[in-house]
Order: sequence, then C-alpha cells, then structure tokens
Amino acid sequence: MPLKAWGTLYYVSTAGDDANSGTSASSPWKTIFKLNQTRFVPGDSILFKRGDIWDGENAAPIMPSTSGNAGKPITWGAYGSGPNPVITFASRRNKLTDWTHEGGNIWSTGGVNLGGELFVNPDFSKDSAGWYDQCTGSGANCSFMGRTTKKGEYDVSPVGYKFTVVDHGAVPGNIQLHTASGFPLSFTQGRYYQLTFRAKSTKSFNIPALLLRSDGADVTSGMFVQSLQVGTDWTTCNFMFRADRTTSKGSFNMLLGGSSGIPNGATFLVDSFSCREIEARDFFGMYYSSNLIFDFSSGAPITGKLVQSGALANQGEWYQSYKDRKIRLYSKTNPATQYGNDIIIVNGAPRSGFWVRGKKFHVFQDIEFFALSSAWNGLDFSDIIIQRCKASFTGGIPILNMHDFRWNGGVFPGRAGGAVGATGNIAKWDVRNNDFSQSYDANITWENGKWRGWGDNKKADGIWVYNNILGMAHYNIEFGWNGSGSSMSNIHIYNNTLYDAGYEWSAGQRPDESTPKEDAHIKCWNSPSNGTNINIKNNIMDRARSQMLYFSDWRQWSGILAMNNNLYSNKPASFAKVSGGSYADFADWQAATVIDTVSLYADPLFRSRADRDFHLGAGSPAIFAGADVGLTVDYEGKAIPPVNPDIGALQHNP
Repeated sequence: MPLKAWGTLYYVSTAGDDANSGTSASSPWKTIFKLNQTRFVPGDSILFKRGDIWDGENAAPIMPSTSGNAGKPITWGAYGSGPNPVITFASRRNKLTDWTHEGGNIWSTGGVNLGGELFVNPDFSKDSAGWYDQCTGSGANCSFMGRTTKKGEYDVSPVGYKFTVVDHGAVPGNIQLHTASGFPLSFTQGRYYQLTFRAKSTKSFNIPALLLRSDGADVTSGMFVQSLQVGTDWTTCNFMFRADRTTSKGSFNMLLGGSSGIPNGATFLVDSFSCREIEARDFFGMYYSSNLIFDFSSGAPITGKLVQSGALANQGEWYQSYKDRKIRLYSKTNPATQYGNDIIIVNGAPRSGFWVRGKKFHVFQDIEFFALSSAWNGLDFSDIIIQRCKASFTGGIPILNMHDFRWNGGVFPGRAGGAVGATGNIAKWDVRNNDFSQSYDANITWENGKWRGWGDNKKADGIWVYNNILGMAHYNIEFGWNGSGSSMSNIHIYNNTLYDAGYEWSAGQRPDESTPKEDAHIKCWNSPSNGTNINIKNNIMDRARSQMLYFSDWRQWSGILAMNNNLYSNKPASFAKVSGGSYADFADWQAATVIDTVSLYADPLFRSRADRDFHLGAGSPAIFAGADVGLTVDYEGKAIPPVNPDIGALQHNP
C-alpha cells in the first residue's frame, strides 16, 4: 500500500524551513527539533531527504511522542534519490587553525567560547529589576528574601541576593528565584548555552532544579549538565544546556524549596548570574566525547585511544577535561596535517539517533546512522520494525550520570553504546535487512535485569533478527534476560551474515576489558528459567578474535535453544566459551552440547571479503545448506526458496 494512502507524508530537508507546511517535497521542514515537537498520528510518514546530513546544530535525538496502530504504523524513512539520509553527532576538526599547540606533542581543540550576556540584570546592581522571589505554600516560611548589600553577603561588590529560610516547605517550588516576564531570555534552536552563578549557604545542600522554559515548556528536552552543589564558601554553580527551540520568551526558575532544598534555618546567598551562548555551532563539550575518528575518507579509518588519566604518550591518544571541555590529543605534528585534514569527533550525547520509549507500531527504514553514541534505543515497546538501515562507528560513550557537569572528575568504570538496543517489556520487534558495523559494544542487543536498572517482571516476546549483515563489533548479537518474574520467548535469529567479532574500532580500549577476551559473534547472558522457543539458524559467523560463541551459564540455555544449519569459519583458539569453560574446536562443541549437529565449519567463499562483498561465491558450502525458517526474501529482496535455502543474509546468485 502506498504510504500516501495511510496518512500524511511529511518531508524533512536540511535546506528546508520549520515554518513550511512540511507536507510536500517543495516545502519541507528542516530540523529534528520540529519532529520532536510534532504529534504524529497513525499512518503518518516522516521522510528525510536522501543525500542530506543532519549534524552539528541540526542534529538531535529523535524521540517519537505518539504511536501508530495495527495496519497504520508511523513510518520514518527517506525520499528522493541518492544515498540514504545520514544522522550523525560528528564534529569535524580538519583545519590547522582548529588545533592549538600546548607544548611537546599535545594539541587541543574545542572549549567554551561565550557570546554576550542574556540576563538583563545578572548581578542585581539595578535593584531587583528582572527578578522575582517567592516563599509560599506547604508551610514555607522565609524571614528574609531580597537584595543584600551587607558585607560578606555578596561575592562581587556591592550587592547579592539573600534567602533566610525558617521552613523550606514540602516541594522544591515552594521557594523560588526566577526571572520576571518583562525581562525574557532569548534562545536559538540547536545552540548550546552556559548558565553560571556564585552561591553559598550557612548549611550545604544541592539546589533541587533549574528550569529553562518558554510558554511553560522545557526548552532543553532533557539535554543539560549541571553542578549545583552549594557549600559554606562561595562556589561557582554551572548549568549547560541545548535549546530545542528558538524563542524570545525564555524564562529561568531556580527551585529551592522542599526537603532537598535550602535546609531549615539556613541562609542562602547568590550572586553574579550569567547566561551566554556557546559560540561553536557544532559544540562537543557538553558531554564527554565518545570517540575520535581519523582518515575516514581514506576508506581505512582509524580511531584514537581514550586515556582517562590524561597522561598522553603515544600518537592518537586523547582525553577530555571537564574543566575547560577541550579535547587534548597526542600528535607529532598538527593533527590536521598528521591525519590528512580528516578528523571526526563523536559527540557523547547520551541519547542520539532514535530514542523510543513506550511506543507501538513504528517502522524505521532507509536511514544511515554514523558516529553516534547509539543509533536506536528502545524501552517498553511493541510492534517495531527496523529495516534497510546502516550504522557505523557507534558507541563508546562513558558510563556517567548524564546530567553531571563534572563528568565524575573524568573517571568512569566503563563505556557503552552500539547500533541497536532494547530493554524493558518488548514484543514483536523485527530487525531485518540492515548493515551494522564498527560498534563499541553490540550491533544488536536486548537485555534486561536489575543490573541494567529496569527491574523485574519484564517480558521479551517475538523478536526477529534476520537478513542482517553485522560485523566489527564486540558482540554482533547480544542478549540476556533475567529478573524475578521475567521471561523471554519466541526469539528468531535467522540468515544473518556475521563477521569480525572483536575487531571493532574500540578493541583494547574498554576500561573493563583492556585485553579483548569476552567478544563473540553471539553473546548470551543469563536467561530466565521459563524461556522458550529460542532459535539460531542459517547464520554465517566468520572470524572472531576471542571466541565464536559465548554463553554465560549453559545450564540456562541448553534446554531452550534450537541452534542448527549455521556455518562457522576462521575461529580463534577457542570456538566457544560456556559457563567459564571453553571448547577449542567446533567438533568439541557439537559433541558436548548436542547443538549445531547439522551446522558446518568451512570457508563460506564470499565473493570478496576484502571489499565487504558477502555474496556467496561459486561452490560455497553455504549454498543449499540452510533450513526452511519461513523467510521468503533475502537482504537484497531476492527470493528465498522454501526448500534448501542458502545460509547467510545473501542468497547465491550465479
């Protein structure tokens, strides 16, 4: 059925304008922000223009706010001709002038360069013009609120602002300091801002919240970092954010009440407010960056190596400081010269690509994701299809509190992220006909459990992963499901071509695994005892660094797996790791597990592996060696015979 028959077609182009109708290719919208502020209805399609790239100030996480319904999904796709549209959080630093020599072989780029002041009366020097305070409701009581000129009660002479709190009330909003409506702030969509002030209190506490709004709506979409701890000495508080809309009616609220606010009996002092735009249009310093990619256009890109300590000693090593937000890189010459004017910094935004929470009936197709902390993530969803997409150089984001301005001092226990991932309650999820590669963690993953923060009683049912080409990831496919009352059933992993597990861009860079040893084509964590109907068939798995397969606890998997008609080749020293032990050879694995009894260990004879041409060459043992699993077309849409199909994502085409 043509898309137009289902609902409204919306067009998006980087040459468009959000003031356009968006309903024709000649009048497209421009930004992802517009999409996040639009409530689409069942049957609608949102189409990105082929050949366009959403990056810099045009890039943002896409967070659908509505669901489709059966027969009328909401579809995200492409229009026009040329290469598929690209969504990326990449910033390029290709010019000699982008880099500053700091001595020795250390070069820096980025940082925070600020524009003009946005507050009308940032230091209260004009009486209290532009500011309101309140202390009311739920028993809130302040013995003093207002300007103070008393020595010791301001940071910068001659005035500060003071709250003396008798009772802080029940909720943060009971005590506030906020801008007056007659003195609005102006923000520009896609731009970054830094808001700072100085504060101290006779009793230490953390300010509960800062709110930036326009017409009552949050202008940050949750994209902010903050440091709001107030001590007994003057301290600088920071709030860095990204505006999701252009407005001249912005407001600022500081919430100070409730049990998490100013302690009862304390005096709180604040001074020297400032809110300024960060001038870089492709600013990458709000979050810790995920990765550096060098020489990408050469066709043989390499990546930098993150050194948390900042002790850089080898070419390509880098780190980022929360103090000035700059990236520092070890390079024998100016990096723009060293790497042929081809340097990509991957913004570490914790949600990038698509973030789908609690939604149903969406289709995501014909989109390329490049240099993102993740391409697609979902929580508590059903009836979702991801098809004909491409993702590369995803993941690597440090595991940190996403709102921590100080990045935990630049120290973090691990990194995360990959191409496509899901958790929570999942039903009827199809991931098919995609090309994912170079993922820090997994190309495709679904996991659940308290250790993931999602808790008990979660169900995964009806997951189909088929006809995908997946390679160069720590895990090409990773899944596990645990937690009291949880279950996993009807899992189908069919006709995928998997290659180079453990040869991802981040091999040897994992803080929790400096020497690669856990990687595998298929990694299975824990499974609930009531798991049923889990099928892994007709897959090619070629070359791995540490092992081809990894099952954390074989006792949980042995009785629920149907695993056959797979083809393995180029194994490392260990074929499979199981429950802490390992099987060196394919034959050992078969004999011990009674799994893969009609699978093969042989060279698949790809047409040209070096060129990533995974079509089966003449005489490939994968030809006619598969089982009928109900699929009718392959990765390219070619017919799959019902009897004796080929193994892998691509059927042989003589």
